[in-house]
Amino acid sequence: MTALSSDADNLFVTMSARIIRPDIFIVGRCNSDETESKLYRAGADRAISPHNVGGRRMAALLLKPLICDFLDVVTHGELIELTLEDIQVEPGAAVVGRAIRDVLVDDLKGMGMLGLKRPKRDFVINPRGETVIDAGDILIVIGAGDQVETLKRLSGSRR
Repeated sequence: MTALSSDADNLFVTMSARIIRPDIFIVGRCNSDETESKLYRAGADRAISPHNVGGRRMAALLLKPLICDFLDVVTHGELIELTLEDIQVEPGAAVVGRAIRDVLVDDLKGMGMLGLKRPKRDFVINPRGETVIDAGDILIVIGAGDQVETLKRLSGSRR
């Protein structure tokens, strides 16, 4: 992650890091929309403008304050029982070829599947129960810590 105060410095660090380590995930900070596109060209995987993020957050707090509070508690709360997680499904994993409904009912009662990301495709938000899980899918789930760990094990996830 590069979060220096100067856009030029963030571009330089991003480009240098990409040359040294082509395999790493890079998040770069930018102050302008123009720099955002340059960060991507320099090799950033994500470009973040604190001004844009802050503006969206403020608007969300005005429009849906309880949703924002809930998401804060779920994603950052220390006493919460639920965890949001993304889990990579590996080839040969126990969940491959099974419907989401079967996995959640048989193995992980009470866990929620918020979405999934298929390789080279868009996110599927709130996937249907009959959706079959494939190797390479990334499952976006919410559940208790033990449920998340069980799904990681069943998915062959190494993260």
